[in-house]
Amino acid sequence: MEEFTKPTHKTYSEIFEKWYQAYQDTVEPTTASRTLDLFRLHILPVMGELPINKTSPLDC
Repeated sequence: MEEFTKPTHKTYSEIFEKWYQAYQDTVEPTTASRTLDLFRLHILPVMGELPINKTSPLDC
């Protein structure tokens, strides 16, 4: 039986911040910095305020 996951109303930016906190310790500082730059410049301005539960592959 599948486990039920409660829907979240968090935004893409909120999820990204939590992910990035964990991610940055797993890669070189320059890689973490470049990833952060790419997200801040290209992804978050477009998708940052979208609720994560309302995002689909068509939004990408």
